[in-house]
Amino acid sequence: MHIGSVCTLYQISESNLFQLMKLSCGRIADHTNQCRITIGGNLCGSIIYRETSLPLLLSDANITLYGEKGERSIPFNSVFNGRMRLSSSEMIVRIHIPIWALSAPYVHIKKTANEKTDYPLVSIAAILKGNSIRMAFSGVCSYPFRSKEIEKVLNNKSNSIENRAKMAISLLPDKVYSDGESSGEYRLFVLENTLLEILKRWENGRI
Repeated sequence: MHIGSVCTLYQISESNLFQLMKLSCGRIADHTNQCRITIGGNLCGSIIYRETSLPLLLSDANITLYGEKGERSIPFNSVFNGRMRLSSSEMIVRIHIPIWALSAPYVHIKKTANEKTDYPLVSIAAILKGNSIRMAFSGVCSYPFRSKEIEKVLNNKSNSIENRAKMAISLLPDKVYSDGESSGEYRLFVLENTLLEILKRWENGRI
């Protein structure tokens, strides 16, 4: 699946081709703004949540960039680390999502303080590849992230889901984000309960 950088969140959602991305796009802002915000703008913008990055971090996506030396296509994970790390002359041209990800089992949970289109207290996207679960997070820290160390813990089924959730929280890559919407302590509470919810779904074959 190839997505041009100026495709709007609404266009991507309505295409119905990548369900995990559809859910991520569909809960950013309201309908009017989804028709204005592009995926390139969401990834490169100053708002810290950048929720369209979550499915891309999980799906082995590639990205094509254009700069003074022409086009280059590279893994998305190599140029996104909390935010896009572009040179001053580069811009996003398109994003490429591999076929396997389009039909992979998935879950997306976004917890907000008020309305469904609020900024996230915790937003988690998860996808299954083979027998393993991958997860990416927004709202937890001051940037979105995927952690291989956290995934290793979550996939260790010799531990209880309660222990896996607690161990995952201990491996967060940075301090927990705190703002006017929520304290860091409350975000941790929401994160632990959301992880438990996802792990229970997975254990019961509901992903």
